[in-house]
Amino acid sequence: MIRLLLALLIVALLLTAVSRMQGLQQSQRETPPDPEETIVGSQLAPYNKAQQFSEDYENALQEKREELDEQIDDG
Repeated sequence: MIRLLLALLIVALLLTAVSRMQGLQQSQRETPPDPEETIVGSQLAPYNKAQQFSEDYENALQEKREELDEQIDDG
């Protein structure tokens, strides 16, 4: 009876160790790739370009507003 319990305990410990090792391997595999390396990567370049254009356009509008405000104040 004691031998059976010891054998079950050893098997349970081995199964626990194996499952932990597989869990570590899976967690290493599950790290997501960079967006540039996925299907979305091809869509990021136009999106980033459009976002930069929007920021540049907003800055240009702000500068033009400031110039017009100065002209109104001076004139």
